Amino acid sequence: MPTKLIAVNSTNIKSIGYRRKDKTLIMKFHNQTTYHYSPVDEERYTELRSSISVGSHFNKNFRGDKSLTVIKKP
Repeated sequence: MPTKLIAVNSTNIKSIGYRRKDKTLIMKFHNQTTYHYSPVDEERYTELRSSISVGSHFNKNFRGDKSLTVIKKP
């Protein structure tokens, strides 16, 4: 079963979701590119989801984080 993504209010990010079984953050951008980031703790995902600016929070707390594996999906 695919992970449910929730729409977010962002100029670059269209929707986000979280897969608990393997601690994966899933992000779909407005250009239709999807990225999987792991491992991401659920608390970290919740902070992203509830932030005032999802894009700014992502850029500050996830982008460039060398502890994460990033996979680009077609």
